[in-house]
Amino acid sequence: MNRSQFDLSAALEKLREHDWLHPTVQFDEVDATLTAKNAGETKYADPNYWIAQCGHILLSNYKVSAREVARILSQSGPAMITRAIDRYNSADYKDLQSIDKALTNYVEGIGLS
Repeated sequence: MNRSQFDLSAALEKLREHDWLHPTVQFDEVDATLTAKNAGETKYADPNYWIAQCGHILLSNYKVSAREVARILSQSGPAMITRAIDRYNSADYKDLQSIDKALTNYVEGIGLS
């Protein structure tokens, strides 16, 4: 077998060795809360989240096209805006000022300037 081929049977055997195919560990309530909190934090760390939020506001309030949104946000093209909006398909903010405030609070909260 060369380096570009994947040995599925060897990988499954390794998973069986550690019993990963049938996990018995269950998350307790604390772990579930921490997982939900971390998921929320990762949303804010994703630049696509902020692009999507700005895109929602610009598209709905200012009636500009995705191409114009991409130009305003200095993105490579309208496909970038469309993908971000598809990924985060609801607007969490009502205007650009509230997005600016939330982003500023997030950046200060993680210790960036």
